[in-house]
Amino acid sequence: MEGHLGGKMSSFSQREPRLRAMSCLHCRRRKIKCDSNRPACSSCVRDGKSNECLYDDSDASETFELYRMLEQLEKRWRDLNASRSAAAQESPQATQECIHDAIRIPENGGTGVLPTTGNETGALSDEPPIALSKYLVDAFMPHAEQCGLSVPTDNFKARINGSPPDPNLHPALKNSVWLWGCHFARDPRTEPHKATFLRRSLENLHDLLFQTDKVLQAIQTECLLSSYFLAHGRRLEGIHHINSAALLTVIAGFHQLVVPSITGHSHHGSNEILAFNEKLHAFWNTFVLERCWNALNGFPSQQWSSQDPRTVILSPWPSDSVTPHLLPPVITPQPSRAQHTRRSATTGAIGGQAAPIAPVENFLASNNGSRAYAMAELRAKCGALMEHAVSIEGGRDHRAPMPDVYQRQFSKCQSIITGFCGSLPPLPQGGNRESSFAMGTVFTTHAMAHAAMMRLHCCLAQQVISSHGKCLDEAREIAGALRLLNKEDFNFLEATIGACWAMAAAVFIRDLEITANVPRAPNRANVTVALDLTTSAMVTLGKIFPVVAQQAQTITAMRTRIL
Repeated sequence: MEGHLGGKMSSFSQREPRLRAMSCLHCRRRKIKCDSNRPACSSCVRDGKSNECLYDDSDASETFELYRMLEQLEKRWRDLNASRSAAAQESPQATQECIHDAIRIPENGGTGVLPTTGNETGALSDEPPIALSKYLVDAFMPHAEQCGLSVPTDNFKARINGSPPDPNLHPALKNSVWLWGCHFARDPRTEPHKATFLRRSLENLHDLLFQTDKVLQAIQTECLLSSYFLAHGRRLEGIHHINSAALLTVIAGFHQLVVPSITGHSHHGSNEILAFNEKLHAFWNTFVLERCWNALNGFPSQQWSSQDPRTVILSPWPSDSVTPHLLPPVITPQPSRAQHTRRSATTGAIGGQAAPIAPVENFLASNNGSRAYAMAELRAKCGALMEHAVSIEGGRDHRAPMPDVYQRQFSKCQSIITGFCGSLPPLPQGGNRESSFAMGTVFTTHAMAHAAMMRLHCCLAQQVISSHGKCLDEAREIAGALRLLNKEDFNFLEATIGACWAMAAAVFIRDLEITANVPRAPNRANVTVALDLTTSAMVTLGKIFPVVAQQAQTITAMRTRIL
């Protein structure tokens, strides 16, 4: 690719620029044909205007200038590729110096810029220097799953920063990773380049969607872009991208993956399991984003219907890693998607055998808590619970009496959430522990589960005092968990937890409004403290995810208006 492009550019630069015929200024104004004779054209001689026959040669100089710029671009291309090759062999100290040089702050104190392509806009070259790419990828990888990307860390770093990089890794995905890397690096020197990475990711996404063999990367890119937009308060753009990712998972069949049957240990078998795990995690990351954000924003979730065998979810719950060695050694193949669609319309059986039980439907039909030991599985179940609670709460006319069918659904959902909350791992204790995404997931799943219960009762809470009490209890559980958070834990929380805190804060404000005229109202002081704690946590997380800062402002305005 490099040699082809370099040779092509050299061939252009070696050509002699051809000057096109120029009309004199007098003929141009009159819009008549000019034979371009000099010192005076035939038209001007005929009209007696020989002394006014003038030519503007600036267009010709512009042509030469274009070729000169083309030569500069060619030289810049050669220098950039030479620097990449040299950076791959540098020592860690030299690499660090290269990073600082790439994002250097000028001596006058202004914001530094990355190496440019030679134009006046300061735009990045096609890819950042290898040292800067490593800097951004290292900043991103500890937070990859927060953003919706689950990949083997070392393998992905080698693919994006190898010498040479993996040519199969599409620019759309790479630019979305560098975009998030700028976000988590929190380096003012890279901040101006977020817009460039975002634009290039969106532009390259169109090309990626034409490559059917890269549908996995398309889904991963859509998830990264969606989480970025949603975390920055750009709701419609985020929902658009996550719904696109959800549709792609159905088209690609990732929602009905069959666990590969592997015997023995071989390189081919490990690669097959790795590919399966990447697809599985891509699907469940999409599921979590789609279910949680659509539910929290009040939008309907229309993918993966359990009523249609073509869209029902049959893929197994995810594990906590995509590395092959974490799959169980003995794997029982699941029925394929084609087998599932051959179920009898009356018995639901496959060839006389019992139909496979979809994991989400099985979870929502159980009352035993369905204990999960993988954080990825807990996240997926929280997404299912939140969407289920929203669909039940919004599925009835709140002006009419509660029908018996709705009462049964309501009680069933409440029982499932209660059982799930009881099965969650305990919240981490102590202030000297190490923060990580796994640790942050424990806090996020607790908040999401209690928020699902609040969401189920929220409309009834305005009419039924027991439902308000239930919401208040769940809000206290969420506020209680905030006391266990370390400062570093905020870096590994997901942006969705901000909406859960906002729901808890709204419940506290509602309770303070109810008890405002009650003399010596019990626990009013405790509710005020919990509200302050929740608002403070939202302000802190809002420094990482702007959408939470917007939610904190909304809560503060609500508190000022009501109280």
